[in-house]
Amino acid sequence: MPHRSTLVLLGVTSLALGQSVHDVRTGLLDLRQIDPDNNWTSIEVTIPASSILFSETSHNRADVNVGFGSGDDLQRGIVMASSRSRARDNASGGGNLGSDLYATLAVARDEAGRTQWIAMHGAPSGTEMNIDAAVAWFPFEAGFIAGHATNTANNAPLSSLVASDGLEFGDDFIDPLTTDGIYDLDLADVGGHSSSGVLLVCGGKNEDNYALSRANADGTFTIFCKDNGSNGASYENDPVAFVYLPFTTEGLVAGRLTERSGATPIVLAGTSGFTASPEGPGRILIRIDGVESDHQGVLLVSPEGGVSRNADNVVVASWDDALAGYLVETLDIPSMDLQGLEGEPMCSFAWIPITPGEGFDARPGTSTVVALPDTQLYAQNIPESFDAQTGWVASETDARDIRM
Repeated sequence: MPHRSTLVLLGVTSLALGQSVHDVRTGLLDLRQIDPDNNWTSIEVTIPASSILFSETSHNRADVNVGFGSGDDLQRGIVMASSRSRARDNASGGGNLGSDLYATLAVARDEAGRTQWIAMHGAPSGTEMNIDAAVAWFPFEAGFIAGHATNTANNAPLSSLVASDGLEFGDDFIDPLTTDGIYDLDLADVGGHSSSGVLLVCGGKNEDNYALSRANADGTFTIFCKDNGSNGASYENDPVAFVYLPFTTEGLVAGRLTERSGATPIVLAGTSGFTASPEGPGRILIRIDGVESDHQGVLLVSPEGGVSRNADNVVVASWDDALAGYLVETLDIPSMDLQGLEGEPMCSFAWIPITPGEGFDARPGTSTVVALPDTQLYAQNIPESFDAQTGWVASETDARDIRM
């Protein structure tokens, strides 16, 4: 039987009051591989659904630049991404270079702080691989608790943190240095607690790394950065990104789930609004109340780690029309076979509806008028920023009946 969640209100945070999922800028990316080369023309990227100001600004193989129209996306919020593909061979476009069927996602940013992109790598080979993605950007000004920790060299100690107010590197987010790729996150200073929300994590550089998290009994979290081809509890000291979503966030559907080798999963903590049911060892079906299509929202899923079986597992998800929900799988490195976790935590997830934003609720018989500032001046002559400000107008012309 499916497990229906109940709302957990332990340790409600004061900072969370006023947060709303409707302030998150979201989008779905569909990638169609044309050939396995690394050119603009090697893939076709489309956006089947998105909120206002989400845009795809450029791409090549397994790298998709994204923009959110804030004027300074990299300093004003944190982007997170999750796979929307399970097994995928890209055979019609020449196949996957590493012969992988699964991939992990990371969010990368350039050193100049001008662009950020979704980086996709096949597991376990680490070769770039095209898959579909769910993307969400969490603006700091809307009260979201999030950060992106980076270093200055490959596998070097983490040294800086772009984060929301109240989060300090070396105090709230700590790289202990004694353990490669294992980081401590204590959200007490901003009112966060591991029993009061979910922590979503993602690899933070253009490399074949991904991130896992563990919710600790004392209210803190542990974040692990791992190569997607390394077996066992071995980690890499490289960048990670994270967002903490309190269960009190308006409109949020979220939870942390165990996998019980085919038995009914247990919701360790979560909101209302969803059911979780088994689909065999290593598989859980998540149904969101009232959701009938993948295009209604973004599902962000990140693996739980730090125990035994789950320490080196990749988690992937995709919408299943026949099951009317999201099928989530936990895969063991390096075989990438489904693995029953025998009651260990499997994943944390958050479902966020794709909303057009206030004033952009398209209705039959209406059109949308767009007013923009002097975009060339506003973008400071940076092409990527200009694209982020204006690209969505072209991509949404038909969907919103925008009149030029």
